[in-house]
Amino acid sequence: MQVMAVDAKGKGLGIVPMERAIHLILRKLARVVRWFDDKVLWMGPVEIVNAVFPEDVRDGVVIRQTTAVIKAPAVIQLMTFLKFGRRVTPAPTTRNVAARDNYRCQNSRCGKSFKHDPHRLTKDHIIPLSRGGKNTWENITTLCDRCNSRKGSHTLEELDWTLLSQPRVPETHLEVQIARVKCLPDEWQAILNNE
Repeated sequence: MQVMAVDAKGKGLGIVPMERAIHLILRKLARVVRWFDDKVLWMGPVEIVNAVFPEDVRDGVVIRQTTAVIKAPAVIQLMTFLKFGRRVTPAPTTRNVAARDNYRCQNSRCGKSFKHDPHRLTKDHIIPLSRGGKNTWENITTLCDRCNSRKGSHTLEELDWTLLSQPRVPETHLEVQIARVKCLPDEWQAILNNE
């Protein structure tokens, strides 16, 4: 399970694993903004909830006779900075580029979707590295394995190809992370719609 992290203004910052979200909540470095309606984090005796879990978790607790059910957090608000390593923007890996390009071959003559078969997609340097191209977001696009082998070390102009979309740098980590999520939870929609 994953949890969306937002800043003090409610703007999405990124998606974190459930374990990291719980760690942040218990250390009071984050608070729960929204709970999943259909996912349970823990179920057990009511007495343990009162002894172990902090007050802010109480609104996610459902008491069923002598059993307490703690819902899983869907969205947390950070009271501190969220670290994504040393990069400001995510690396242009094959996985990230494919997510940015919506798992579609960017050759306008092909344009096939590989959402259900992403391993058939490759990242391709528009200006090949052998010709002085750089490994940057603006010089990388997604091509299916067939189109990529046809392109080889040629430029788009040499093949008279055009792209479906202009390669660009993602604005945030969240943009790439959201593109990789197969089914977005309803609990995240309100935040994504406000951005």
